[in-house]
Amino acid sequence: MYNTIIFDFDGTLADTGKGVFGGVQYALRSLGFDELPLEKLKTFVGPPLEVSFESQCGITGDICTEAVKKYREYYSETGVYELELFADTVSTLKELKKLGFKIGVGSSKPEVFLNRIIERFELKEYFDCVSGATFGKPHANKIGIITDAMERLNVTDKSSVLMVGDRCYDVEGAHGAGIKCVCVLQGGYGSREEFETAGADYIVDTLADVLDIIK
Repeated sequence: MYNTIIFDFDGTLADTGKGVFGGVQYALRSLGFDELPLEKLKTFVGPPLEVSFESQCGITGDICTEAVKKYREYYSETGVYELELFADTVSTLKELKKLGFKIGVGSSKPEVFLNRIIERFELKEYFDCVSGATFGKPHANKIGIITDAMERLNVTDKSSVLMVGDRCYDVEGAHGAGIKCVCVLQGGYGSREEFETAGADYIVDTLADVLDIIK
């Protein structure tokens, strides 16, 4: 059924929470806001930063732009590498490559950061394209990012493409781009209830379980 897989990154291929949380707290401290508790910090993994700063902190407009700038000051130097690949990330990617799948990344994280991470953690050989957000463009559109990934992968049949993510934004983006989406629970940033409400086509416990669907 499928021959092309597009992965979200944060919370799907890697637990990037430590770096994201550090960047958020740094931004809030720099602008004189109180730091956030862990449960609120978790909402920053996945969606565009502007969305989370507004929903969790009530920060909008120019102040939100400054918060994102401060976040990236921390993240670009330190937070970008504060992550751990999930235990089955490399083995899953290896198996997909062995089976001849085209593999891409479609993430709201800035593309420059994605490429740095993929290079550092020696994942480049597994991906045929990396599509991410562009600096200077607020509210990275997940539909646009996924569509861009499909264009780079030369997709001609959308029914052959599966999106793999861990938040409702991945489901909305995939469906908006005309493809199906499987949501993975292992990262802990999205819940089964969230996925069901968003209309996920499949819900699995671990990344390795995705292989059962695509095989």
